[in-house]
Amino acid sequence: MLKVSDIKEVGVGLGDKTLGLAFEVAGTIAGNERLKEAGRDRQEAGTERLRAVEEELKATRRRTAAEIQEGRQKLHQPAEGRSSGHSLSDQDSVASATAEKVKGAAKKGFATVTANEEMKKEADAQQDKAAEQAQAAKHEARSDLHERKAEQAYRASERERRSS
Repeated sequence: MLKVSDIKEVGVGLGDKTLGLAFEVAGTIAGNERLKEAGRDRQEAGTERLRAVEEELKATRRRTAAEIQEGRQKLHQPAEGRSSGHSLSDQDSVASATAEKVKGAAKKGFATVTANEEMKKEADAQQDKAAEQAQAAKHEARSDLHERKAEQAYRASERERRSS
């Protein structure tokens, strides 16, 4: 789901792309290479902002899927043995996802040896949750990368525009 900050970033991204195109056209008409390059940089900044929002949305969907898997995992735990665990927001990293996957694999192995079907289902859910957490972390990292690229392209555009 789009947050207000995401909607703002989409607007800024579209604005950067539009303004960049205007700069590029003006630079082409005037024969000003710096202005044309500033326009291209500004368009790139807009593209990167939009990519960052896209990756953030993907991460949000993955976090939601991980929460669903966590609920599925708890469903298969005995009521008296349920662990409160850490909040998923605290675990949104590749390392914690890997730890969850390893714990799920160990639990599944133990469940197989002891023929405990409920524990096996819990382990499957734990591994599914770990996969979603890893994907969420990956998309978060990509979003951050695109935000940094957008900022760099914006700064380059401003330098080019000011020097023309």
